Amino acid sequence: MLWLIINELISILENLTRLEVPLPSFLLKVVENFKVVVEKSGDTLADKVDNKIQ
Repeated sequence: MLWLIINELISILENLTRLEVPLPSFLLKVVENFKVVVEKSGDTLADKVDNKIQ
């Protein structure tokens, strides 16, 4: 559940950036770090599911 919330927050902040809404630089760094962590977690979860199916 937390993964979904963080993913949505990342999406919202990315959309704000595309709309050229000024965001503090520290927030952009935090978002980028969260994005990397969330993507790795998603990949790990997908691998576990794939391994169970096989």
